[in-house]
Amino acid sequence: PTRTGYDFSGWDNDGLNIKEIRTINATYTARNDTVYKVEHYRQNLNDDNYSLFETEDLTGITDTEATAVDKTYTGFHRDLTNSGDVLSGNIAPDGTLVLKLHYDRNLYTVDYEDYDGTNIDSQVIKFEGDTIPPAEPTRAGYTFLAWSSDGTNITGDLTITATYTANIDTDYTV
Repeated sequence: PTRTGYDFSGWDNDGLNIKEIRTINATYTARNDTVYKVEHYRQNLNDDNYSLFETEDLTGITDTEATAVDKTYTGFHRDLTNSGDVLSGNIAPDGTLVLKLHYDRNLYTVDYEDYDGTNIDSQVIKFEGDTIPPAEPTRAGYTFLAWSSDGTNITGDLTITATYTANIDTDYTV
């Protein structure tokens, strides 16, 4: 006899010296190579939805509890409150168990500052996201040249400073 996820071990009675009607049952041993999956989802950059990033194909003992193990992804952290998570479950004999973990992008603060350290703008940006540069600041006797960074592909907290060139046609009174 066969049973999905189990190996036949034998009968619960040897069938010898039976003198009356008796039921003899098959016995089984749970397989230790029953498949299950763990899916790891990462938060999208441009919305708060998630996309499948990695699938682990694992094996375990039929009808025992499997628990998903967090992975480390640079710029991401586990979303411990995601209602779509399936952290553990019974390893189904037919291999249909799928555990799911979700990871949010880290958030970073990007400060735009003027030449003298005055804050012009602060933005909270997702890992690998881009800032929206504020309006170019003005400074008497100078022309705005550029920001010290293009503010793209943010991977940590960052201060971006306005840079200027001196105007050569500025009048001075002595």
